[in-house]
Amino acid sequence: MLWRERERVRRRLVHAEAVNEKKKTRPTHRAGILGLFRPPVDSIDYYREKKERIEGVLKEMQVSMAKSTSQKGAAIVIFKNRAAATNASQVFKHLGSIVTSFSEGISR
Repeated sequence: MLWRERERVRRRLVHAEAVNEKKKTRPTHRAGILGLFRPPVDSIDYYREKKERIEGVLKEMQVSMAKSTSQKGAAIVIFKNRAAATNASQVFKHLGSIVTSFSEGISR
């Protein structure tokens, strides 16, 4: 979600900079709910600040994820036919219940 917001802000910043270059005036817009109740703000400065805030949050999230030990492994498995995929899913479903019951027995 933050990546989408970052991309949206980046596009608006690029547009505002293009308007500034073409018209030689800094574009403005009204921030806030529907742009009704706030005074106009400089679009380039507004979107630069917003982009920096979003990137700061994303960097914090990346650092916390890198430090996190709760990351789980992942794999991509491709089967030649649907029957093999069904068999494998049933085996893993059954093995998952065995592992869960085993780990519950240990914790008691």
